[in-house]
Amino acid sequence: MSKQSSSLLATDEQQAFELLIDHHPTPTWIINRETLAFLEVNHAAIETYGYSRAEFLAMTIKDIRPTEDIPRLLELMKLDQSEWLQPEQWRHRRKDGTLIDVKIMAHLITYNGQPANLVTAQDITAQVQAEKRLWESETRYRQLVEMSPDAIAVHQAGHVVFCNPVGFQIMRASRPEEVIGKPIEAIVHPDDWPAAQDRIRRLLAGEPVLYPVEERYIRLDKTIVNVEVSAVSIIFENEPAIQIIARDISARKKNERRLREADERLRQSEGKFAIAFRSSPVPLALTRFDTGQLVDANASFFSFIGYTRDEAIGKTGDELGLITAQQRELIIETLVSQDGAIRNLEMTFRAKGNQIRHCFFSMEQITLAGEALLLSTFTDITERKYTEVALQQKEAFTRDVLDSLTAQLVVLDAEGVIVTVNAAWDRFARENSRFQGRDIFVGVNYLDALERAITRDNDQSAQKALTGIQAVMSGSQPTFSLEYYCPSTTQARWFIMRVTPLADLKQGVIIIHENITEQVQAHQALQASEEKYRHLVETSHDLIWAVNNAGEITFINPAARRVFGREPAEMIGRPYVDFTSPDQAESIAASWATMINPEDRMINYANWFLHKDGTRLLLNTNAVIHRGAEDTIVGAMGTSQDIT
Repeated sequence: MSKQSSSLLATDEQQAFELLIDHHPTPTWIINRETLAFLEVNHAAIETYGYSRAEFLAMTIKDIRPTEDIPRLLELMKLDQSEWLQPEQWRHRRKDGTLIDVKIMAHLITYNGQPANLVTAQDITAQVQAEKRLWESETRYRQLVEMSPDAIAVHQAGHVVFCNPVGFQIMRASRPEEVIGKPIEAIVHPDDWPAAQDRIRRLLAGEPVLYPVEERYIRLDKTIVNVEVSAVSIIFENEPAIQIIARDISARKKNERRLREADERLRQSEGKFAIAFRSSPVPLALTRFDTGQLVDANASFFSFIGYTRDEAIGKTGDELGLITAQQRELIIETLVSQDGAIRNLEMTFRAKGNQIRHCFFSMEQITLAGEALLLSTFTDITERKYTEVALQQKEAFTRDVLDSLTAQLVVLDAEGVIVTVNAAWDRFARENSRFQGRDIFVGVNYLDALERAITRDNDQSAQKALTGIQAVMSGSQPTFSLEYYCPSTTQARWFIMRVTPLADLKQGVIIIHENITEQVQAHQALQASEEKYRHLVETSHDLIWAVNNAGEITFINPAARRVFGREPAEMIGRPYVDFTSPDQAESIAASWATMINPEDRMINYANWFLHKDGTRLLLNTNAVIHRGAEDTIVGAMGTSQDIT
C-alpha cells in the first residue's frame, strides 16, 4: 500500500483506527495539512490541554502555540514529506495559558479524503525542567572553577589532568592540549622541583603540609613565572590526585624587588637617597613620625594623589581626605605589630576629586637629618585592578498507522496474548530474540514470556513489568510506567515502558516502549560533569564564594569551616557584611564600587572579617562581577585567602 493512500478505510478498520487513537496514552490529533484545522483529537489531548473536543475542532494548531513560535510552525509545514520523520521539540499553550514543553511526531496521512497529519505530542515539561535544574547546578560549579581569578588545576600520577582558563593563561597556552597531559615535573622549575615533589609525596600519604608556598613555573614559551601555590589531595575521577590553586605573583615579586633596591639605596647614603627619592617612578612620601604631617614627597606621589606640593605639604592624610580615620588606625596597628614596618599592605586611597586609587602600601621608620620620619611607598595598582576585573507517519489503514510509530507498540487482550504489534515492536523483538531467546510476536502470551524471563534469568525488570501490567489489567492501577536497562550486543540502551488500559477490549492494554538512551546518557554525562566541578570547588583549600546583588551569600565552599569556624549553611543566605569587621564598611563599599567596571575586570582587595570566636581575620580576595540576562549585575564571585 502506498504511503499516501487515498483509499477509504473499511468500516471495521476505521473503527479500530479511531479506537487506537482515542485510547493512545499520549495526546494525539489529526489536522488538515492545508488549513491547519483540527479534524480529530483523543482523550489524552483533551485532558492535557484543557480544551473540550468541540473547542479543539473549532481551532487550528496555531491556537495552541505561543505567538513567537508560529513563524517556525508555518515554515515547517512547507517541508517535504521526508522531513516529517524526525521528532521536534515545541512549546504548547494550554487553555489556562500555561506553557508546556512537548516532543512532536507528525506524519502524513489521508483522513476522510483530506490531506492530513497525524500528530502525537508527548509532554516532556518535567524532563526539561529537571535537566534545566541539573544544568544550572553544573553551570554554577563549573563557573566557580572556570571563572576563578586564580589558576585551578589537578595533576594525577605526575601529569596534569585538569586546568581552568586562568591556568592556561599563566602557562601561555593557546590550546588546552598543550597543558593537559603535560608532566608536572616539566612545569615546576628544576630548582623548586625537589621540594615540590616532597610536598606531593606527603600530601598523597596524608601528611600535613604547610601552604601556601612560592614556586617558579616554566611557561610553554620557556619564560619563568612566580606563583603562590596551595595544594590539597583529592579523589579525581575515582583516583588519588593533587588539586592546586596557583596565583601569579610576578607583579608582587617585581614590586618587592623594587622596594628592596630602594631600601638598599636609602641605607647607602642620604645623598643617594635624595636622588633616588626624587627620581623614583614609585610614589614616595616622608611624614613626621609623631604628627603624620607630610614633610616631603616626590613628583610621582603628587601625581598619584592629584594635589600640588603647596596644597599637600604640612597636611596629614586625614586632612587631605586620602585616608579615613579607620585606615589610619589600621596603619598604626600594623606598624606596631610588625616592628615599625609595613610591607605591601593593599590599601585604597581617595585622591583629589574623589578618584579612587589602589596600591600596595609600604611604610618604614627612618632617620633623616636627625629627625624620625616615616617613609611611605605607594605602588599604584589601580590600572591592574581595573584590568583584572574584567508522532509517526500514518496512512488509511490501522496497520500503517501502527507501523509509522517509531516507539514499539503492542496490544494485549485480557489474557495477556499479543493481538497486534507495530513494525517497530516487530524489529525490536526480532533483534532482541537473538541474544535474549525471547519470541514476543502476535499470538504469544506476553505475560507468559515475562514469567519465563523471571524464572530463567531472574530478570528483575521483567518482574516489575509483569506486576505493573497485571495491576493495570485488574484496574487496581490506572496506568504504569517503567524505565529499564536493556543493552544490545554492541551498546548500552535504556527504555521506558508505558501501559494504558483499553476498556473496549475488556481489560486489554496498550504497551509502548520508547528508547530513551540519549536522554539517559546525556543526563549521566551532565551529572558526572556537575559532580566533578562541585568536587573541585568543595575540596579547595581557599575560600570560593558567590553573592547576589544584595550582598547575600549564595554559595561558600567548606573552607568556611577552617577560615571562619562556621558551617557553610550558617553563612548562606546572610549578607556577607554580617561576617566583616565593623570598621570595614567603607572599605568594602569601595571594593564593590571598583568591581563594577565596563570590562568586568577582576579586582584584588583585603578586608578584615570576624571568626566565629570573635577574632579578626584579614582576607586577601580576588573577585569579579557576575552578570545575567540583559547585562544586569546579579552578584559577584571570587576566592579569598586568609593572610592574617
